[in-house]
Amino acid sequence: MGTIWIIGGIAAVAASFFLSGGDDVWQSLDAAGVATALYLMALLGFTTRKPFGTRTRVFVWCVFILAGTGVYLDWSGMSETAHRQKESLLKIRGTVSRSIMLNEMPAPLMKVLRSYAEQPPKKRGSLGKAFQAMYPADSVGRNIHTPFDQQDNLKIVVASVSDTEVVLIGQEMSVAGADRSKKNFDGRAGMVQARAILTERGVRYEPEN
Repeated sequence: MGTIWIIGGIAAVAASFFLSGGDDVWQSLDAAGVATALYLMALLGFTTRKPFGTRTRVFVWCVFILAGTGVYLDWSGMSETAHRQKESLLKIRGTVSRSIMLNEMPAPLMKVLRSYAEQPPKKRGSLGKAFQAMYPADSVGRNIHTPFDQQDNLKIVVASVSDTEVVLIGQEMSVAGADRSKKNFDGRAGMVQARAILTERGVRYEPEN
């Protein structure tokens, strides 16, 4: 009987952990914790049945409840701390991404603007042609950002090129912005995003989320 209880407990806890789903590992840990608590309650009820007296059962259950309360409070504290640290890291990553976009997006557009302005007025083409002449490989839809490492999910995309303006859009793939419901360029929602627009008047940088 003891072997059955052990195998059953392991199976129940493992199943609750792996079947809970979600990207947050704490969801799986919470599900496994609940399954463990229910299993221990059932095991305690089974092991303290007769011939144990009422006083013994009450004492054992009181100890179990006190111990369980302590474990729950400690567990909740660790979970809250972990989530708070995660939010802090995401905010830091968002700040870093915004800084990278501010540094990388206007620079190539300023080069195009200088090249465009240096052309003789009578031979001056369009902004779009000036951009394509300077960056022939950067067609519409192309990501022009080179990742710094495997954790760098930032994309800077050539959104549009016309005679009068060139638009670059920077978007994070995994870092949430201030507005979690705001639509992103690629169809997602809530990610950090900014826009840089080149016109004859200059380069305009617009943080969007």
